[in-house]
Amino acid sequence: MSSFTIYTDGSCLNNPGPGGWAAVITDNVTGEREEISGGVKYTTNNRMELMAAISALEKTDEGDSAEIFTDSAYLKKAFNDGWLENWKRNGWITTNKKNVSNQDLWQELDELVSKRDVVFRWVKGHSGTSGNEWCDKLARAAAVNSVIKNSNEDKTETLKLTDSLFGEDFNLPTKYLKIAKKLQMKKYRQEFNFFVAEGLRLCEMALSSTKIEFGFFTEEFLKNERAEELVKKLQVLTKLYKIPSDTFDKISDTQTPQGILLVLRQNLSTPEDVAKKSPIIVLDGVQDPGNVGTILRTAEAFDCAVILLEGSADIYNSKVVRSSMGAIFSLPVALMTREEFLNFAQIKKFEVSATVLDPSAKIYFKHKFKKKSAIVFGSEANGVSEEVSDSAKKIFIPMQGTAESLNVSTAAGIIISEIVRQRS
Repeated sequence: MSSFTIYTDGSCLNNPGPGGWAAVITDNVTGEREEISGGVKYTTNNRMELMAAISALEKTDEGDSAEIFTDSAYLKKAFNDGWLENWKRNGWITTNKKNVSNQDLWQELDELVSKRDVVFRWVKGHSGTSGNEWCDKLARAAAVNSVIKNSNEDKTETLKLTDSLFGEDFNLPTKYLKIAKKLQMKKYRQEFNFFVAEGLRLCEMALSSTKIEFGFFTEEFLKNERAEELVKKLQVLTKLYKIPSDTFDKISDTQTPQGILLVLRQNLSTPEDVAKKSPIIVLDGVQDPGNVGTILRTAEAFDCAVILLEGSADIYNSKVVRSSMGAIFSLPVALMTREEFLNFAQIKKFEVSATVLDPSAKIYFKHKFKKKSAIVFGSEANGVSEEVSDSAKKIFIPMQGTAESLNVSTAAGIIISEIVRQRS
């Protein structure tokens, strides 16, 4: 049996009118996330809310458990306030002696729920809940697509509908341009669950390792056979748009854009995946994106895994992505709190070592690193947190010069190479 967290939403451009539904389904064990959506030419908002929940539960198996978050009072009251049981008890007749609306969908949803452990949670719409906000966007986009695909109305009328959602100059590239621009900010990377990769080499490395959502390139980018070959491959895999250089500059986060940018889905690893590797490199409040990216690159080179604790730089920051030199696409990386990490290390039987300046610390090359080792590195300003260092073996790198400390990425390279030396 599996457990899922599900966000659902329904949308109707007019009620009744063209509609769309969407769901975001996350497997609580594997962390895998799936987005589904669909549109209907003529429907109601309530039917779309029901279709979202039905379609989501159809992705699960009998006996599974699911926590469904919805902003629909219609769904919440039916399952949590006893409406559905009253309707069934009264032969699908309301207290006003009328037939229950959408009886076909209610019966279908009731059948699915009866064979699973399902809880409905109500969330306030448009209140900043990321899963709900993203479902709303997907549902509205599905409603628009149903108009574009199925409507026989005049194109001017269709344009009015799309204008109401995405602005007067809406077209597909424009919508994606707005998303790409927003992804320069952490809050939108978290909301959309996307990140950006720029440059020829990074985008080549992204081809076979990460789900690509869409991308942009410029005419100037097509300056050699290597670039042309990349664009040809990408056009088969994803939505790729050629845009003017001045437009590209607005969405780029680099000083000298190369003219190729991809938006990719984030793909963090589960604790189980991370536990398969050793050593594990743990970053405790390492805030500099360049240092984090360099450590990722080094860790990938020596077949390690990485855990980022709270206070560390966002792993999907564009500077982290660039300085990782593609390691981010294949390296097992997980995010944890300090408490979660210490529990993880205990359960998985990893010896925790921390690099600290402490009289009790042992010189790193005199420490015998165990087969399952987790090495913690802290920020240059604050070091490893007391909470973690108190539970760790303390090691240090001796220095003969006048420098107060080493750059954290340099320290990580030294320690990792020593572990590899001991094991070889």
